Amino acid sequence: MMGFENSREMYPAGWVIWVLVFAAMTAWTVGAHAAPTYTITDLGSLGSPLSNSFTVTYPTGINNAGQVVGYSQTATFFQEAFLYSNGQMTNLGTLGGPQGSAAAINNLGHVVGQSDVPFATSEAFLYSDGHMNGLGFLGSVHDSYANGVNDSDQVVGWSMTNLNGIAHAFLYSSGHMTDLGTFLNGEGDSFANGINDSGEVVGQSVATGATRAFLYKNGQMFDLGTLGGRDSDALAINNLGQIVGDAVPPNNRDHAFLYSSSVMKDLGTLGGLDSSATAINILGQVVGESSLADNLTDDGFVYTGGQMLDLNSLIPLNSGWILGPATGINDNGQIVGLGTNPSGNVAGYLLTPVPEPTIFALLLGLGGFAALRRRR
Repeated sequence: MMGFENSREMYPAGWVIWVLVFAAMTAWTVGAHAAPTYTITDLGSLGSPLSNSFTVTYPTGINNAGQVVGYSQTATFFQEAFLYSNGQMTNLGTLGGPQGSAAAINNLGHVVGQSDVPFATSEAFLYSDGHMNGLGFLGSVHDSYANGVNDSDQVVGWSMTNLNGIAHAFLYSSGHMTDLGTFLNGEGDSFANGINDSGEVVGQSVATGATRAFLYKNGQMFDLGTLGGRDSDALAINNLGQIVGDAVPPNNRDHAFLYSSSVMKDLGTLGGLDSSATAINILGQVVGESSLADNLTDDGFVYTGGQMLDLNSLIPLNSGWILGPATGINDNGQIVGLGTNPSGNVAGYLLTPVPEPTIFALLLGLGGFAALRRRR
């Protein structure tokens, strides 16, 4: 039998490296389609002494820098907006009232949400450069909420329009709040939930007997349809124009959907009757929540590679966490949501994907192996 050293005359000098490169590329390709795994970070709170059944911290969004926003209870039991960055949670304050909450953050670190204000119910805000600025209202009733923001600081949400309790979706841009109206016979309410960097807005329009997901672009509101039932809600949109939310199939309960290339796809459930998708990243990965087979428990999910996966199956078995609704995902695959931590307390979580070895790293390793061979 020919030994390895003697075989160098039979094969080109670099054959070992190319064989290993091929093996590495094959392993990387397989790994790219494997289910992700995550590490878990407890986001903490703004000082609340409460625990267990109380929602102490509720994260609502995450940007590509890993900054997280939401709302958390303080030591005085008030609920206030927070920004979590570099392992620290900062209280963003209010517009003068006792409470507030943050709903979304863009890649500039600018935050939107709502705050109590004196002599009014609440006002939508944009927080940037250390300052919280109120965005105003559509009508005489001072009540507005911001739900989404893009990297141009365009903000979407909803505002009361009159004393009859009618709310309309708005788009705030360049200091002006525009009423987006409705499309269901021009009546009822509408709510905007998300916006991408192209200024495309998604939400729902509500009238007697029906709720429909909409896409607003180029000054027009379009009905996205349903999964065959009556109702649908659009909750988020990415920069490719892919939209997620929930809709009702025939004779069923809400199912998460992915709307892409003018087709609304039912994403199914984790075994139960209902599900809802709350966020989508540029890779088309979707997160949300779904009931399990017992229909008594809702778990967070990530939809990736054509499969809906229970987040609880993608974390260490001994973590002690139970992961509930996932509320946000960034383009790096980090996920935020609400769960029960190892102490049994309701807490906000941040999941970070465990990185697979990159081709670059593998090649560095192979280069080192080749150098070692040459020195022998």
